[in-house]
Amino acid sequence: GEYIMSSNQVGYYYVLISPNKNFSTVNSSTKVTIRNVNGTSTNGGYGILIHCEVNSPLKSDYGFLIDSDKQSYRITQHTNQKESAVVDWVRFPAIRSGTQSNELEVVDNDDKISFYINGQFATEIEDKINPNEGVFGLFVSDGVPIAFSNLESAK
Repeated sequence: GEYIMSSNQVGYYYVLISPNKNFSTVNSSTKVTIRNVNGTSTNGGYGILIHCEVNSPLKSDYGFLIDSDKQSYRITQHTNQKESAVVDWVRFPAIRSGTQSNELEVVDNDDKISFYINGQFATEIEDKINPNEGVFGLFVSDGVPIAFSNLESAK
């Protein structure tokens, strides 16, 4: 029931984008359960991407990333494969530490995007990308194996 992925080493990341346009994140709720397999800390974080272009990963999307070891989250924006922080690391006690599972949910509603961790509201941002289409992606970094499960996207 879990898909485990990892980047090659510290300082690198790995992204997997859905090739299916039916998994749209535009004006929908996208959820995934994630688990840090060995509880190791990561500088880049791991989590879910939304509004990804099917044929161009990291061209125009948002990342909702956590580090369970530090019980923190951050939100990133990728533009032409360059990452910028929309929300820098924020400690959030609702994040379960170590190897425990955490559920991330991203709700896109026209020009606002809301972020939830384990059912608790974390933050909301203005959607500056505002795409007509886009799919989900999975993001890992720093050689830390992450298990993904229960992925769902609903309008």
